[in-house]
Amino acid sequence: MIIKLKNLFLIGTLSLIAVGIKANEVCNYSNDKDYKICKRNNSSITIPSYPFDLKGGGEMRKYMIYLWEKDYNFCDDLVKKGLGFNRINIESKKGKELIVSKGTFKNLSADINVNKKENIPYEHIIKWTKKDFSCWEWPHVKYSISYLDENYKIKDLFFSTGPRTEKDLMISGLLENISKLKNDESRTVNAAINLKLNNKEKELEIIKSIIRTSDEKENCLLVENLKYPLLVSRYKELSQNINPLRARLDLPQSSNLKPICE
Repeated sequence: MIIKLKNLFLIGTLSLIAVGIKANEVCNYSNDKDYKICKRNNSSITIPSYPFDLKGGGEMRKYMIYLWEKDYNFCDDLVKKGLGFNRINIESKKGKELIVSKGTFKNLSADINVNKKENIPYEHIIKWTKKDFSCWEWPHVKYSISYLDENYKIKDLFFSTGPRTEKDLMISGLLENISKLKNDESRTVNAAINLKLNNKEKELEIIKSIIRTSDEKENCLLVENLKYPLLVSRYKELSQNINPLRARLDLPQSSNLKPICE
């Protein structure tokens, strides 16, 4: 294991050298404070790190991230017509999901009163956009995210920041890093489901190679349950998810799935 880690570190170092990037030119950020340090150090490349946490409450220019119920004209609909809006926090635990916490203004701190959380797996994001707009000559940025809900129905999320701040660069960098899509780039619903299926099938095969014993049975998988209880549980969960995903793509049931021997 130590040798493997050393090799990975060496490969990563050589990769940076190969593309002419110095280590101090790359800066990771997981919140707005980290990002300010990156910019203060004049880092030319900023990359999100996880867990990531960006609060959207507090005072307008410094903190706010506004959630829109639809693609409003911000000044006319939200402000002049008095239509409501909430605040959101944006998080990601491992960089494989986008967690949007919806809530209301709390106080002048950065946090909000959370009343609902939504966890969006990265494979479910089919498109995101970032667009500039003006509100009384103040520059703002609005975002849209199209994604699949747990029933694979397309949903849209709209939000904006206050008068343009560093948060805009943080958010766009985060969305690109998590979704593996660039601004205004998209994937089809079937491509999203296929991506999720491939990831689950790969994970299943890796877990299978770890938990299986040397003995084999034709109709079920003999595993080291006491040694790998969490992995065995994860294998069972993945086994139940794969064929429903294949069915959504009109694919036959997997011939490689074996239940755990009881």
